[in-house]
Amino acid sequence: MLNFPTWKKILILIICGMGFLYALPNFFKEGTFDLGSEWLPGKRMNLGLDLQGGLHLLMDVDVESVFKQ
Repeated sequence: MLNFPTWKKILILIICGMGFLYALPNFFKEGTFDLGSEWLPGKRMNLGLDLQGGLHLLMDVDVESVFKQ
């Protein structure tokens, strides 16, 4: 099996934890989450309509024109 040194496992956990803390404000409403650190982003990421769920695309085929051809 794969055996990694302990320091590498700890380093990976620290990096993952820092990434989680950096992304944490995106899960809360703006202004409700504050760690008091200035290096964390203060605003949430602006999502496009497709990621917000505000876009609905409906496509259909004009069958009559297909049969006329």
